Amino acid sequence: MKKILCLTSHDLNARDYGPVLRNRYIFKKLSGLGEVRVVLGSRYPKVIETAKPSQGGFELLEKFYMPPMPGRALLKRILNILDPRCLDIEGWQATAADRKRLEKLMSEHDLVWVHGLDMANAFGIWRWPKTVLDVDDVPSAVYGFRLLQETTFSEKFKKYLKMILWRRNEKFLAKRFDAVCVCSELDRFELGARDNVFVLPNGFDQPQGNPIRTPASPPQIGFVGTFVYWANCDGVRWFIEKVWPLVLEKFPQAQLRLAGERGENLFSGKNIQALGWVPDMEKEMANWSLAIVPVLAGGGTRIKILEAFSRKCPVVSTPLGAYGHDVEDEEDLLIADSPREFAENCLRILKNPSEGERLAEYAWNKFLQNGTWDSRGNCIETIVRKICGETINLKSRETAVDVQIHSKKSERPAAASDAGAGTAKTEGSAPHVSVVVPAYNREHCVGNAVESVLAQTFKDFEIIAVDDGSSDGTAIVLEKFGTSVHLIRQENRGVSAARNAGIRAARGNWIAFLDSDDRWHPEKLERQLKALEKHSARICFTRCVNAQNEPLRDIEFVSATPHEPEIFCVPNAVDSVCLSPRHPMIQTMVAEKRILERVGLFDESFHAAEDAELIFRLSFLSGFIYIDRPLTTIFENSSNSLTYSKELGSMARRNQSYLRLLAHMYWRLADISPEKISVMRERLGYFISRRAEIACASGEQLVARALARDGIFFAGSFRDFARCAGILLVPGFVRARAQKKWPV
Repeated sequence: MKKILCLTSHDLNARDYGPVLRNRYIFKKLSGLGEVRVVLGSRYPKVIETAKPSQGGFELLEKFYMPPMPGRALLKRILNILDPRCLDIEGWQATAADRKRLEKLMSEHDLVWVHGLDMANAFGIWRWPKTVLDVDDVPSAVYGFRLLQETTFSEKFKKYLKMILWRRNEKFLAKRFDAVCVCSELDRFELGARDNVFVLPNGFDQPQGNPIRTPASPPQIGFVGTFVYWANCDGVRWFIEKVWPLVLEKFPQAQLRLAGERGENLFSGKNIQALGWVPDMEKEMANWSLAIVPVLAGGGTRIKILEAFSRKCPVVSTPLGAYGHDVEDEEDLLIADSPREFAENCLRILKNPSEGERLAEYAWNKFLQNGTWDSRGNCIETIVRKICGETINLKSRETAVDVQIHSKKSERPAAASDAGAGTAKTEGSAPHVSVVVPAYNREHCVGNAVESVLAQTFKDFEIIAVDDGSSDGTAIVLEKFGTSVHLIRQENRGVSAARNAGIRAARGNWIAFLDSDDRWHPEKLERQLKALEKHSARICFTRCVNAQNEPLRDIEFVSATPHEPEIFCVPNAVDSVCLSPRHPMIQTMVAEKRILERVGLFDESFHAAEDAELIFRLSFLSGFIYIDRPLTTIFENSSNSLTYSKELGSMARRNQSYLRLLAHMYWRLADISPEKISVMRERLGYFISRRAEIACASGEQLVARALARDGIFFAGSFRDFARCAGILLVPGFVRARAQKKWPV
């Protein structure tokens, strides 16, 4: 049986709160995979003194007190801060003797599970072998939000410095530990989305039966959470001062019930009942009309939301309170940013209880599907198997794949040897190339696009047109082409879903894409397939022009080899795609169907940049060749485009997609070519600042401030820095200007 050593800074016999609940469940699940023993480490003497030999049913093997570090000379403190391997960020460390004792215990176990990055750093150990780090709160994010709450310059500076130090420390986590766990995809994204960073979401115990609710009269609004935690205190204080008076104006008899340790010592006021620790929260919450999650700072994901979902209690939350959860505003809960909007959402449920019941029912069903602790078990087993049964490659798995252009023809389908230019395919035989044409409300132009394909000098192809829920005559135009076009009709799901539907229906070994308002030059396919065959390549792009026949900028080669006039081979595609400010046009691409399937097709969650994101993933699997001759005409975006819109919400989604892509590129490039990330950093800073400005214009103040915080860190130009600083310092002015640019 495997021996598993679990380190935590929380007494597992303490009253229920987030980290304790998480640790208990994970350790319980680990006990099904091996013999679990617990090590307790804390900077609080009382925690060490009162700890019992049995921690949540597990043997307490050792406990360590971590005293505050003694004051240091100014020069030594500065040198410590400048050291990229600095671990003493919080100012408390284990003694050298305790570190040696822990290292001995680690050597005697098959697996080590550590809860909390501050806990791991406190032992002063850089490389942790056979170890999983559970980061339920990303420290840099926590300090970033605390920075926004401070009012004095000295406190802002302290929080800013801590945020910078933690962020630098977090960049090394994937190399220091064999595996890292976080609570949400967003936190995984914060840590670079590396392959050994796993999402292990929080959960909550599933009730025995269907929860029975008996909302009290007068109505009760409740909050559950320990008030030992500063973020809960700040959030409830904000609610009492700015939201509660607005609720009492309409419902003067409403009651606010605060369930949590030490709340009775902190809060009082009109119709406010601080209950302290409540042993039976199921009975207490059954009387609430709604639960509030007014969280303004902190990290990880709030278990209190899952607890409310598990009891069928409607929830009103801030955006940060719902951070990291797979929830939808207006469907599972109500989300509000400002005090007035938060109060309006509370009143909405108080005035219309059936609305609350609807939200609670949706949330309950979602909780049963993926919110219980039992639904998290497979993730833990996968991580343990990776470490104990398989070796984790700390570098991205894509980087291990050969990015050179393949030279063995036997490894790839022939590009043009079996079906040359002008050769008609045999009736019923599979075509050599499948051309995918997505369309949405393009009856005025899709016919011309199809005609440009039919005019190709290379004839062994099929055309797959995907009508993505058009409301005009697009399908009628396509049907006129008869058997020359394979028409697929689907509900409107976006350009990525339309292209993926075409790829899945394709019979050819090679896939080409053409947008419904663009045109191919007659010799495009013939030239590309001959080049693919000649150079044993798997992906080919070409130059393109606009409607005025002016060359369009697409990619700037960082490392390319001219093999012959007009043809470049790009073996290091990752560099070219990441460092160039633009990417090759998807409308010019011909690629193996196998490589598209291997990379996972288009990501349908992207509202824009879906083509760049796919090309980025492809660049890790193969180089490409590039024909430096314009063989495609690209027309400008229009209001009927599948991806383009000037509406503010659409602009936000587009910008968010670009931001996701650039952040992914940044961290991948930091992994494999850290000396080259300055270019990517500047582009990322621009999109962060722009997304913050859009959030400010739409009134998402918490989101805008959080993005502006990151934008200052990544700003590559004074303009981007000024935009983010303005959002933090004079948000009203920035919002007024932004709303002129993008009317709400």
